[in-house]
Amino acid sequence: MSIITKIEPQIIPLWPDASPGIIESMGKEEIVHRSEVKLDRAIKNVCCPTLTYYLPPDNINTGTAIIVCPGGGFKYLAIDKSGHDIAQWLVTYGISAFVLSYRTSPYERSVAFQDGRRAIKLVRSQAEEWGIDPNLTGFMGFSAGGHIASALLDEREFNNDDPIDQYSSRPNFMCLFYGNDKSKVTPHMPPTFIVHATDDIAAPVSISVDYFQALLAVGVSAELHVFAKGGHGFGLDLDDGNTHMWSDLLISWLRNQSMLGET
Repeated sequence: MSIITKIEPQIIPLWPDASPGIIESMGKEEIVHRSEVKLDRAIKNVCCPTLTYYLPPDNINTGTAIIVCPGGGFKYLAIDKSGHDIAQWLVTYGISAFVLSYRTSPYERSVAFQDGRRAIKLVRSQAEEWGIDPNLTGFMGFSAGGHIASALLDEREFNNDDPIDQYSSRPNFMCLFYGNDKSKVTPHMPPTFIVHATDDIAAPVSISVDYFQALLAVGVSAELHVFAKGGHGFGLDLDDGNTHMWSDLLISWLRNQSMLGET
């Protein structure tokens, strides 16, 4: 079992000033509560991208960091179920966790990809301050967040005037949940952990099977777990078949990949 501890999150903007390409006429963010029994929010009209970070105590810090990228079809962010809930769980294993609040509709998807690349560069730029090994920095994407993860090798935003842009946006490992983009697969992809449910109607399981096979075809290390039940957007829920088993499987995979640093 991991050590459970109370971690107070901190929030920082992805850009110190206005985000590039900002839509001035965009309305305010809207929060929709999707459950009456637990905190499960959907955030719409996200216009100011941020990172909310959870840092583990020094005595359990592994040096590993994971950016957690929520799903929501690029229309909203399932910020708790595939964001803060995941981060709070990761930090109990000594992993520094960063929840990415990226821009949503009416922004184009390319802007969300830009936010994803910025997030991993920003985390690496603060690695020493946050007790992170920049070579143990991963990206975890759920649904739409998985598509963002798939585009992280693209360095088109490189700007010699911005010190944060001197850092790579290629993660050291990826964790993809019911979302990815096979067209982005190259031999330069990092080791990848993939999870999907067979009864997912929103995103057919075949996309993850095809993605897994595409990674293997170009020599990229990958592990795929397909569950019979779970639907779409299961997160850490314990009441959808056996999907909750992915959490233990992920920790084992990270250890086997030597991605949990020195504890």
